[in-house]
Amino acid sequence: TVSVKASSALEAVAGESGFALEMRAMPPGKFTYHDSVPRSVSDALDILNAFLIRDGHILIRFRDLMVLLPTSVPIPPHIIEQVPLAELTDRGQYELITVKLVLSHLSPELAASQVSGLLTPLGRATPVEISRTLLITDLRKHLERAAILLIQADREAGHTTREVVHLKNVQANKVVESIQQVLKTNSNSATAPAASASAHVVTPNIVAIEETNSVIISASPSEMARLQRLIRTIDVPPSQVYIKALIVEVELGSQDEFGVEVAVQDS
Repeated sequence: TVSVKASSALEAVAGESGFALEMRAMPPGKFTYHDSVPRSVSDALDILNAFLIRDGHILIRFRDLMVLLPTSVPIPPHIIEQVPLAELTDRGQYELITVKLVLSHLSPELAASQVSGLLTPLGRATPVEISRTLLITDLRKHLERAAILLIQADREAGHTTREVVHLKNVQANKVVESIQQVLKTNSNSATAPAASASAHVVTPNIVAIEETNSVIISASPSEMARLQRLIRTIDVPPSQVYIKALIVEVELGSQDEFGVEVAVQDS
C-alpha cells in the first residue's frame, strides 16, 4: 500500500490510461489505495471518484482528456460526454455523463419535472420540446435508473385508455376533488428518490360530467386500475340513521272531557 499526493495519483492513472490530464482544481490530501487486479478506465474512474466526490471534486472523461473539476460550481455541459443508451453500462457508476432520450408520447417538459427528484445535486434534466427529447445528466448509477423509468413511462403513455365511470352515491364533482387531492398528495411525496421511483410520470386526467353524474378518466392501464379502486372507496352510500316515530291522534267529542279535576271534600 502506497500513499501519494492526490494530484500525483491522478497524473499516474491518466498517463497509464492514455489520457491527458487537466486539473481545474487541486485536490487536497493524499491518496492511499492498493489493488493488484488489472482495472479498466471505468473502474479506475470509479475508484478515484468515490474519494474525490466526497471531498467536493469529480474526474470527468472527455474524449482524450481527463478533467478534474470542483463540484461546488456548475459543470459546463459541453465537457460532459453524451453517451448512447446502449453504451451506458460501459461507463463507471460514478462517471458524470449525459444521455439523450427520444420521447414518443410524454411531454419532455413534464418528464423533466418528474424525473428531477431522482437525480443527485450534480444532475439535471433538460427538455428539448422541438425535437421531443430529454437530455439527462448525472452519475451513471442514478442516470440509468432515471432512464429506465422514463422509457417505461413513455411506453405506458402510448397506451393511455379512457373510461366513463357512472356514480351511484356521490356527486361527480366531489369525486373529482377527492381524487385530485390524492394525486396532489402523491405528487408531493414523490420528491424523495424512493417515492419517485414508484411514481408514474404520466399524469392521469379525470373530468366530472354533472349531467349524468359520471366521471371520464384518461390514464395508463396501471393508473386506470388504481383510480377505479379509489372511486369505489369514495362512491359508497352515506351512513343512515333509522328513526321510528309513533303518532297518536286523540279525538274529543262533545260529551268527553279532557283535563284534570280537583275536588275538596269536608270530613
